[in-house]
Amino acid sequence: MGRVGSSFAASAVECGKLKVNVVDTAPRVDEGIKRVEDLLKGRGTNGKNLRKISFVEDAKALAENSDFIIDALEPELGKAASLRVLAHYARTEAPIAVACMGDLSVTKLASNSEIANRIVGVHCFREPHESSMTEVVKGLDSSDEAVKRVIALMGELGKRCVVCKDSPGFISERLLISYINEAAQALGEGISSPEDVDLIMSKGTAETMGPLAFADELGLDRCLQTMKMLYAKFCDSKYRPAPILVQYVEGNRLGKKSGRGFYVYDKEEPKT
Repeated sequence: MGRVGSSFAASAVECGKLKVNVVDTAPRVDEGIKRVEDLLKGRGTNGKNLRKISFVEDAKALAENSDFIIDALEPELGKAASLRVLAHYARTEAPIAVACMGDLSVTKLASNSEIANRIVGVHCFREPHESSMTEVVKGLDSSDEAVKRVIALMGELGKRCVVCKDSPGFISERLLISYINEAAQALGEGISSPEDVDLIMSKGTAETMGPLAFADELGLDRCLQTMKMLYAKFCDSKYRPAPILVQYVEGNRLGKKSGRGFYVYDKEEPKT
């Protein structure tokens, strides 16, 4: 069970209303249990809530007795392998919420599948257990009933939903990363310092954080990857990655995780 799957499992346990069954292969189950434990403890939730989770390996048998399915597909699997995973659910009636990144097409994933009408995308910009909002992505063949039931499930997990069409980056990544990219472009042109760019865009617009500091939080490599995806998908120059963003990633200035991005990080406050 990967990072996103563990995060959804922790959210489901925290809501206190659901019986949670997690499917994975044996070596990864132990890792998943540890990850869920850490997430729950980090949020002050009693570890005894782990008793509400069952960890099993037989996805097909379990799916036949499930009301909802959340599948945190691994992006590196590719479509063919992902469809083999989804095939476990062909005999069920449950809607399938596919936890996806902004570069995954729900429509393409579900194409030529006998269960395309039950596949709906869900996208949290942050980790699911940290997110109060979720994008519910309606693929070309997703049924209205499946979308409605996925929204209800996300509501049980304490998340407010917006529905969007299946489009690269969905809403959040398309708008927010483009905003960060434009801030990086302005910085690269020497319009102002990182501190002043962030100051005017945080205090001046009532945001909690400026775009460059936020980029460092997210990881500049993630920002660059998203911009490259948007540029490739839309073939529009407005999505061309800012040169300074490319340069910083090439120089391993990835933000907080590498100790340096638009700011330099140590135990004190970030420095330019």
